[in-house]
Amino acid sequence: MLRVHHSIYLIRKDFVLVRKFLYLLIIYYISMGFANWSTYSMFAILPPMLLLINSCTLDVHQSNQRFLVSLPVRRQELVLAKYLVLIPFTLFGFASALVVYGIAGIVGHGSDPTFWKEMGITLGAFPLLAAIYLPLYYWLGTKGAQVVNIVFMLTVMLGSSSVAKLFEWSPLLTTWMKSESSNNMLQALIAGIAYIFVMSFSYFISVRIFEKKDVS
Repeated sequence: MLRVHHSIYLIRKDFVLVRKFLYLLIIYYISMGFANWSTYSMFAILPPMLLLINSCTLDVHQSNQRFLVSLPVRRQELVLAKYLVLIPFTLFGFASALVVYGIAGIVGHGSDPTFWKEMGITLGAFPLLAAIYLPLYYWLGTKGAQVVNIVFMLTVMLGSSSVAKLFEWSPLLTTWMKSESSNNMLQALIAGIAYIFVMSFSYFISVRIFEKKDVS
């Protein structure tokens, strides 16, 4: 059985790595909000994705993996911590969106009625992107990290704008967002099961890759 306290310390390690980056990220996200008042909920994915990429990049550059595998910690625990840190990173993205939401109210910019749904979908997409990113991170390591980071950053930034435009251009998506049909319990159950399956599958792939990887 994996020891939970090890994962807690490893999650704390990731936050120590990115702590200086947090303040810059909040300023950056607020700036994005000012530039995109009508669709800023779509950019809620930026803070958590930037935190994940930054923590993984620092792990590579500072040779943290080499140090961590020398500790009496199983590689499964190291991988599990990377997946568990997605939770606080997502919460940070939610908090960042709330900050912009509050500023929007103060300066007189009313939020769209679909704001909460849009933000929920956007933040829900972050772990799914991470489910693709993390196996590639463990597989490519130092050599491919920079390329993967650039590709994912472009995907997130361009994807946020594209999704926002898609909601503007598609009457069907707009109607769905404003309807209550998304509250259907069966749909939510199926989506939840599929979500758990994707995350679990990604985790097991990452574990298999990392257990066979030479980090020396």
